[in-house]
Amino acid sequence: MQGAVLVCVSYGKNAEALIKKGKFIAELYKQSCYVLSIENKEYDSKDFTMAEHKKFFEQLANKYQCDFIWKIKGSKRISDIIAKTVDEKNINHVVIGQPPLTKWEVLTKGSIIHELLHILEDVDLQIVSMKREQNEDAEEQFQRGVTGYLVKENDKYELVLDHCEEYVVKGIYFQAVATEFTNGVFKCDLKGKEAIIRIQDSKAELVQLDLNKEVKS
Repeated sequence: MQGAVLVCVSYGKNAEALIKKGKFIAELYKQSCYVLSIENKEYDSKDFTMAEHKKFFEQLANKYQCDFIWKIKGSKRISDIIAKTVDEKNINHVVIGQPPLTKWEVLTKGSIIHELLHILEDVDLQIVSMKREQNEDAEEQFQRGVTGYLVKENDKYELVLDHCEEYVVKGIYFQAVATEFTNGVFKCDLKGKEAIIRIQDSKAELVQLDLNKEVKS
């Protein structure tokens, strides 16, 4: 049977359940499976939340042997972007999650499901009921990232935000929103692998970071 399956994912823990559902359908009909994520703005590696979401979805897509598609919403409707992807990839099954909506949300935001039902033709729309994420409307956890450096002081590693030459690791520091202190996370490359290190009062929690062979990145 010709065609393919498109799984539409958004933020939260529901993504893997949707991908598993889509992969099951794809294997049933011996089709390819695509995972689509739609972001509001262009990818920015210094936006911690966006970078982590993209990495999370890419890893899930790879885990279930699906092709990952990342698109920017801009001024377009999400339903129109999904419909265009359906045409581009010859999709005949779309899997999408639907959390419960209040009457106010339906009136003010509308429903992507209803829009897709009017737009898509000859496409099976698989609607998976999902629990609403408790923190989906919460503020971003971290501020925009800035370049930072870990320097070694005695047996400890300290974060320095001013440019310095004598550093051990260079990376991007993301300040936690709800604090006036230097608390957050430090994202860097360690021995060819991405690492995220927690920063507490400017000190790096480096139980996992053994830099006996210190090499600047």
